[in-house]
Amino acid sequence: MILPRLQPAKPGALLFAPLIGTVLLVGFFLAYGRSFVVQPGIAVVPPPSPFLVAPSKGATVVSIVSGETTRIFYRDRVVTLEELSVALAAVPASDARTLILRADRGTSYETVLAVANRAVEKQFTVILAGSSSR
Repeated sequence: MILPRLQPAKPGALLFAPLIGTVLLVGFFLAYGRSFVVQPGIAVVPPPSPFLVAPSKGATVVSIVSGETTRIFYRDRVVTLEELSVALAAVPASDARTLILRADRGTSYETVLAVANRAVEKQFTVILAGSSSR
């Protein structure tokens, strides 16, 4: 009589061991993975705003400099309000119709509003540029 030395292998249980390990690892990652991925710090979420400004290429820049007399700079030359209106009207409709308006701190609000109104009348989108307070 010949006796077998070992029991025959039962592969059913061995096939499920890697599957159980993989399921446990995926479950651990889903349960605790978020705390490992997120870095500590302060989350900054900007508030929703209806005033979203898309980046614009080829925008026209107008600077208003205050002083004894208020000067308006358009394309690196001093112009009056009427000359600015004529120059804006001469811009072709195919070009970018965005005007970035930069005014000094001492410039009156009426001057800024007058330039902005002239640009809006000529179908320009007006963006008011500012600088950080120092």
